[in-house]
Amino acid sequence: MVRLIALIISIILQIIAASIAFGFMKMTRYRLSWILLSLSFVLMAVRKFIQLSELLRGTPSYMWQMIDEWLGVVISFMIIIGVVLIREIFYSLKKADIDRSRTEKRVLNAIINTEENERKRFAKDLHDGLGPILSTVKMSLTSLAQRISDPSGTEILSNTSHLVNEAISTIKDISNNLSPHILENFGLSSAIGAFATKINRTRAVKIEFQSDLENYRLDSDKEVVIYRAVCELIN
Repeated sequence: MVRLIALIISIILQIIAASIAFGFMKMTRYRLSWILLSLSFVLMAVRKFIQLSELLRGTPSYMWQMIDEWLGVVISFMIIIGVVLIREIFYSLKKADIDRSRTEKRVLNAIINTEENERKRFAKDLHDGLGPILSTVKMSLTSLAQRISDPSGTEILSNTSHLVNEAISTIKDISNNLSPHILENFGLSSAIGAFATKINRTRAVKIEFQSDLENYRLDSDKEVVIYRAVCELIN
């Protein structure tokens, strides 16, 4: 009775395993290895069903015993081949994971490059467009101040010239923050060092920066990301 229950449970479990295995068939793109393993579960269930029939019949048949034994051989052979060939599935999964990682990296680099190019364009437009205009205004104010004899007018022009100087300095700072030329021309270490020096001039905080990179250059994408991260952390 115990053997009968065990055989019935075994048949049910192997049918469930075969159903699950066949369910993954499409996902494995009908690889031979997975087909063999799935069929092995089916043949296991058939073999147990033969054993169950023999148990219920009560009189063992030589023919069915031979079929049962040969089914065991076939199942073992199919499992061995399936396990050997299943490496192809793992290789495909690994290759898909590598391709996905490369695609994500390309997309990330494209986003970083697009953002950085837009920063450079805006910084160039700001520096080359508004900078010369303010410089011209400053020159005009200086020339005008030399022709005014009224002290009050001279003071007004002096204050205006001072404001223009501040505006020019602010534009240079904004342009440099958007696209630091020192990062592009001299590398990450020089750019971070210049940023630390700029912060130290405010006397709000003292930063000591040390680097062993010297003239070593990283990929431009990596340098931009690290530089932006350092600036954000300090700010």
